[in-house]
Amino acid sequence: MMLIHVGVPKTGTTFLQTDIFPKARGIRYLGKLYNGDKYADSDLLELINSITSHDSINFKSEFQPTYFGYLEASQNGSVPLISDEAFTNGVIDRGVVCDRLAEFFPRSKILIVLREQFAALQSMYAFL
Repeated sequence: MMLIHVGVPKTGTTFLQTDIFPKARGIRYLGKLYNGDKYADSDLLELINSITSHDSINFKSEFQPTYFGYLEASQNGSVPLISDEAFTNGVIDRGVVCDRLAEFFPRSKILIVLREQFAALQSMYAFL
């Protein structure tokens, strides 16, 4: 099993990625590093980009099952976690992204954090 955090805009995703996920016990955080917004694993970065931004003609579905076995494998009892705003923000089609996540990570649990609408609106317009 693995965890996938779908980073909905203005729901604390950056805070979770920088302060919570990397320090959480029992979690092997594979997500974004904030020194250039890149993943430590270039294959994982390519996979996320493929899932979220390639149309069906350019989509690479031939990622090796062994790679996914590595992602889902526990290391020292830890559960791997991927977190990215790209799963919802600026994607080609959210339904397609959901289907691709289910195809590639069938034994995963999805974490979606929501925010009360008024607070989200205040956050969006706070710096204008």
